[in-house]
Amino acid sequence: MARMIRVPKTHEQDLLAARASLDEAAALMAPRAPRMRAVEDRTIPGPARPITIRVYRPLADRPVGAMLYFHGGGHVIGDL
Repeated sequence: MARMIRVPKTHEQDLLAARASLDEAAALMAPRAPRMRAVEDRTIPGPARPITIRVYRPLADRPVGAMLYFHGGGHVIGDL
């Protein structure tokens, strides 16, 4: 029988370890991203400081729809 590995829960890890764990898990579960014409990291003005955004430009030769996503979480361990 395979031995189970105990993975610490997020709240049991320090911040750097929690971020690394999230990055590893996301990489394992993420679908392969479609190819893009360009991916640009930008900032926009925010109430206290600039907010980082990412703009994806698809390879499409015709107009395509757009999606705007606002994350409502604590913004502590994830990133763009």
